[in-house]
Amino acid sequence: MRFFSILLVSIFLITAVVGCSNDIENEEIKNLNQKINEEMDTEVFLPQFDDLDLSFAYVSYSNNGEARSVDLQYSKNTAEDVVDHMEYSNIKILYGPYNTDVVLMFSFDKNYADITHVSGERVQVNEVEIVIQENLETESFQFHMFTYNNNRYVIGYRLDYFTEEGALDSTEEIIYSIFN
Repeated sequence: MRFFSILLVSIFLITAVVGCSNDIENEEIKNLNQKINEEMDTEVFLPQFDDLDLSFAYVSYSNNGEARSVDLQYSKNTAEDVVDHMEYSNIKILYGPYNTDVVLMFSFDKNYADITHVSGERVQVNEVEIVIQENLETESFQFHMFTYNNNRYVIGYRLDYFTEEGALDSTEEIIYSIFN
């Protein structure tokens, strides 16, 4: 009976710790999304994934100081410490960078919506044209590019983590979330 009581208390404590940790992570993402929206001076959809952690987020600025794009990187898990990094002009780091293997990249580019001259396979998802490109030279990534409200979105999937079908399904979910 005592063993059963200890087991129940242990399960309760673990559940409480995990629940609190998820609340902290959700609050952290919510605050980051608010910072991004303020920097970009528009509402930017910030995707979240059950099996991936955000490992890096930064905003890029034009030479006249106007926020131009926001880039996010996701990894299977995040390291404990932020890594040393170079300072770049025209870039403001909002989160990270953590020393991890990036498996997904997400980019929102404000006022850069023309993808008519971009080469690649074109597919339709929910009446949205997606241009699919692959970069197999350094790491095997597949990039999905689409536009919405005069903004360009680019999502990069590492193909040793995502299947091509899984990447397209994920893009479809992101499009649905952006549009609704």
